[in-house]
Amino acid sequence: MEAVEKKPEEAPKVSVVIASDPPDATVSWKGTTLGKTPLKTELPVGTQVVVVSRSGSFDETIMLTLTPDESVERSVKLRPTN
Repeated sequence: MEAVEKKPEEAPKVSVVIASDPPDATVSWKGTTLGKTPLKTELPVGTQVVVVSRSGSFDETIMLTLTPDESVERSVKLRPTN
């Protein structure tokens, strides 16, 4: 009988939409760039921290509490550095 390798179960994911003013900001999660705003992505259930950054603006850190079967939308107003 062959041993069956079990893959670890992935945490359920939640739909997340992040927008920014001004748009076209970079969204990062755990040091990985997810894309530019407006962005629709999926993140694992639990507390997640994303960073929204754009040249000429201060970075904004967002803490998201994600629960199963729920979608989350966040909008961020980026403050200019000058």
